Amino acid sequence: MDESIRLFLEYASSWFSMTLSHLDDFIEFGSQLVARWNEESKFVYPLFLSLLAAAIFWVVFNFLPFSIKWRKYRPIAEYDIWQVELKTSLVLAEFLQMVPHRPTVFQNKFRSGTVTETQIRIIIQNKCLSDAWLYDADVPGELISIGHDMRRKALEAERLIDKTLVLQEYIKSKEMILLEKTRQCLKRFQVEEQLIDNPYTKIGRRNLAPLVNNLDSFNVAVYDLYKILHEIRGILFRYTSLEVEQQFRVTKALHLYYTDQFGRFVKFYRKLRRKYKFKSFYHLYIVAMIRRMSLYPPIVLFEDYLEGKDRPTHFDRSLLQLYKESDDFRLMLENNYPAEDIQHQMADDESERNLERHFLMNNLSIYNYFRTKDTRMPEQRWDELEKLLR
Repeated sequence: MDESIRLFLEYASSWFSMTLSHLDDFIEFGSQLVARWNEESKFVYPLFLSLLAAAIFWVVFNFLPFSIKWRKYRPIAEYDIWQVELKTSLVLAEFLQMVPHRPTVFQNKFRSGTVTETQIRIIIQNKCLSDAWLYDADVPGELISIGHDMRRKALEAERLIDKTLVLQEYIKSKEMILLEKTRQCLKRFQVEEQLIDNPYTKIGRRNLAPLVNNLDSFNVAVYDLYKILHEIRGILFRYTSLEVEQQFRVTKALHLYYTDQFGRFVKFYRKLRRKYKFKSFYHLYIVAMIRRMSLYPPIVLFEDYLEGKDRPTHFDRSLLQLYKESDDFRLMLENNYPAEDIQHQMADDESERNLERHFLMNNLSIYNYFRTKDTRMPEQRWDELEKLLR
């Protein structure tokens, strides 16, 4: 055994010496080639050395320091862009109220990005710029004055854009273009306070009011803002650094689901369950599994859910969506919850749907009233509005 080890070591030493000798020959041959190239070339070799030195200098003194700064400041820039999106969403929310200080019931439709300009035009019909128009007895319905809030929130959003662009070195070009588009769109909502407080046009001794005194003229601006926000969210929800924020996680999950990105939603939801112990929207997870045709049967998931400790104690709206999804789910839910609870939830859902229908029909009446004053306003059909109803 010792003799074998000795022979192996001698062989390895011999091989290593031969390798080193060949390496020395290779280095010597390379040095001769470089020396000959240096003697024969009066331009290329010095240029090569200069470029190599410049590349090393760029990596050491530019690329590496910038990479360190990027990792440090990029999350701050992403957070600021998110704040711009949140503040700009508040401007849009002013136009979508059904009654004062109540958010729109069409939130999920707006998340999908499929709301049309016509639908938005009808939704904003019950909004006006000034308190002076709140008491027009001829208008078939009550108007909501949003002038001051609209202006204030648009100015706040624009200031946030200015703050975000302080870190423009760490903002990508597409993000900068979207921020600038958002800024230009927000300027359309920054109406002068004097016009809000005193909306009349004075000619001689007479104060003249516009024939159409609601915010119908803002329909294009509102639609443009809506599309820009949807485009921003498409970029925003790729940021992983913001997933530590619960509000961001919830909003991203809903965005992925209602934009029909079921594969990404399922993957993201599993991450939330694993990393953050996330328990909300499990019904959406099951529906997403159905829509993406998963190999793992969703009905098995739902059975485990109903038998687990996280199951809802009473029949709520989340279960109602599954109740309407398929006969299998309907039968399982009827076997696990009292019929009275199911009927009560279905009645509440129908009541809310009737409220949505009443809101749209009332706003359509307001639109038709102002259309009698301005014949340039096109006719609007109920068929287009009915698509907003769940």
